[in-house]
Amino acid sequence: MTLQTLITLIGTSAFWIAIGVWVFKNPDTLARWISLVSGLFAGIWHRAEQIHVASNIHSHIDRFVKELGKEAKDVLPYGIKIKWVVQTTREAFVAGDKIIIRMNYHSDQQRNLVLATTAYVSKGLLPHARRHLHQDVATAMDFIAIKKLLAREKLGPALDHFFEEVVNPAIKNSSLVIEYWQTMDGLDERGYFTRILLKEFLELGRRFMTAVPRQDIAMETVEFVRFLDRIANKEHGEDIDPTFCGRSIRMSLVYVARPEVIDAHGFSPHIRWINKCQKIDISTVYICGLGHNVSNAEALAMICKKNGLITIETVHKYQLERRGRITPSICIVSHVNPADQQ
Repeated sequence: MTLQTLITLIGTSAFWIAIGVWVFKNPDTLARWISLVSGLFAGIWHRAEQIHVASNIHSHIDRFVKELGKEAKDVLPYGIKIKWVVQTTREAFVAGDKIIIRMNYHSDQQRNLVLATTAYVSKGLLPHARRHLHQDVATAMDFIAIKKLLAREKLGPALDHFFEEVVNPAIKNSSLVIEYWQTMDGLDERGYFTRILLKEFLELGRRFMTAVPRQDIAMETVEFVRFLDRIANKEHGEDIDPTFCGRSIRMSLVYVARPEVIDAHGFSPHIRWINKCQKIDISTVYICGLGHNVSNAEALAMICKKNGLITIETVHKYQLERRGRITPSICIVSHVNPADQQ
């Protein structure tokens, strides 16, 4: 039979009557064929959907890692790769320069996003420091990072799912998680969470990369969170020592005085303070200023750098919302040079 003959035959009413009779007599065979064909296309469509969802999650996380790196370099050093598997238990492990997430695909895309992000952050945020952090501090830190990601990406439904399915169960299991989470949320509002807290935890991980975890270091991370909370919430005129002298974390904040104080006394009090930090082996100072003090903070840092007192690592300029107004802010991350290197 030629192709032209076949086409002519298909166009006849007799052909379709014969097909109709066959379908009537063999409904089970037809159902099997429909199932096979539809299953083939459904499988192709399902796989395409999985690829799309994984790519979407990769995109959200990649953007967040890039943005977070501007505030706290190297705190999320790994990329992400999602592998959909038929299993109920999620797995996350490092392979090369990526964290591989093995998880079950779900029709709820918000659920997929939240669970993948939670697995990624819980494995990839400060990987060398995690074992030295108090467990509740680490959990709260993860929650702030995940919340920042979902909020920055404007993923409201996913954020709701995160609170309901991830945060609430953790809070029920530990009252300290919510305490540290609320504290870190306040630090984030002041710009301290990424630029100071994560930075110091990063250095902690580098310093103790091969060390066995110790309870005293874990408790020190708790005290450091509370120290930053006291600094961030101190009242005007309240005198709080801005130096943290621990076994594993040693740093100080240098707040630039009001412009009228600088006009009257210059930077001498600030320089004396940094000299004191040098003598007591404080490794890092954060020179901070708000509003009109931003330029003075920069001037102080330049003077100290010129005198060989500090080495400037990073200058963070950002906008801070205070009392309903946007205020220019600065945080200059600096390392105190040993006296014999000045």
